[in-house]
Amino acid sequence: MDTERSPRPLSSPSGRPTLAGAIAYALDYLGSVLAEAVPDDPGQPIGAPQASMSVAVADLEPLLLRIGARHPGKWLTVRFDATGCRIDLREQGNVRHMATAADLTGALVALGLVAT
Repeated sequence: MDTERSPRPLSSPSGRPTLAGAIAYALDYLGSVLAEAVPDDPGQPIGAPQASMSVAVADLEPLLLRIGARHPGKWLTVRFDATGCRIDLREQGNVRHMATAADLTGALVALGLVAT
């Protein structure tokens, strides 16, 4: 073993940015990628990885109001996360799960509020 040699100092290989440079590049790039990925029409659904595209619903407000009309005076929660869309109803201090689907349209289909 050669003990007289010291390890070479670590340096950034050419073409590889520092962490700050990588973050700056990602933020600069993010704007143009989002502009391409987000549709101009707010009613058009945005596809999610590993989820089939749903049929766009023209106006979700009447459907959400219909769910609320079935449960007057109670809290209705629509939550989106990595697994999809979940609709819960809070009644008498408890949360009751109503539907889960890849997106809101699918959850409304499961509740019988949208025809398939």
